[in-house]
Amino acid sequence: MDPAHAELVFQRGFSTKPGGANGRGLGLALVRHAVARHEGTLSVRKADAGGAEFEVRLPLRTAEKPTAAERTAVESAPVPGGDA
Repeated sequence: MDPAHAELVFQRGFSTKPGGANGRGLGLALVRHAVARHEGTLSVRKADAGGAEFEVRLPLRTAEKPTAAERTAVESAPVPGGDA
């Protein structure tokens, strides 16, 4: 992995592949978004054997402290019997 691409790989639309059906540049942007919603971190570094090594770190959750994603899901959940 080229170190110059370390942050670019997480941007929507970025790809090292030529244009076309393969390589839309969405996968890692979606991963970063999901990790952030769970209040975690995502990093990339050059792997010793070549290529890239990604690390996802997510906090341990407790029943007393819901994640931002859980709070949003509860706030936007439809009310039973309510108008949709």
